[in-house]
Amino acid sequence: MTDLKQYPLRERKKAVTRLSILDAVIKRLNHKPLADITIEEICEDVQISRGTFFQYFPQKTDVLVFYGLLWNLEAMWTATCSPDVYSGIHAIDQMFKALGQEVETHPQLWMEIVSVRALQAEKFAEMGTRKTDQIPEVERLIRFPELPGIESIPEGNFRQFFLYNLQAAMNKKELPETTDIKTAFLSLASTFYGIPLMSFDKSPVRCSTAFDNQLNLLWKGLKAMDR
Repeated sequence: MTDLKQYPLRERKKAVTRLSILDAVIKRLNHKPLADITIEEICEDVQISRGTFFQYFPQKTDVLVFYGLLWNLEAMWTATCSPDVYSGIHAIDQMFKALGQEVETHPQLWMEIVSVRALQAEKFAEMGTRKTDQIPEVERLIRFPELPGIESIPEGNFRQFFLYNLQAAMNKKELPETTDIKTAFLSLASTFYGIPLMSFDKSPVRCSTAFDNQLNLLWKGLKAMDR
């Protein structure tokens, strides 16, 4: 385990503050939408000033982008470093399994993410490509102390995760060599955002089950195209 004391105290404090802001927002999202959460409430939870909040997050929706970046780091670690997960279809299935549990645990958080993805598409489409999206090593280690090597995972978004594992699935012959990766990615992206969206409808669905059903349909369809 990496000794956090090797990082300057100032860096460690900044990391703890930014992560604490994220946790405060997630906790409040369990009770009300982001639009109804005031900066004052968040600052009170974390014991910081408004000025300090805006030093870390120029807008409240930037907190959701930060969450997305951390989620991607964990997903990519799982796909490339976990001894229990194999790259390819297995990694994608495992990611959706974890995602289903996360959506069911924090439904309002994911409602906000889907909303921001729709209304501020650029925030998520370019996630991981901006300098401000860089997650310092100390933040990674504090957030994921149980994931060795998390500090070396590159920034990005779920597109990289899916493309990496779709290509791995083709290389391992889990999917046909003729698989159209762009089309397969679009199907996965639609499932990623579409299932949580529909789970917030008047007739809620269990995300974990819905994800599993949609993935089974996708894999069977892609494999059948090679016959």
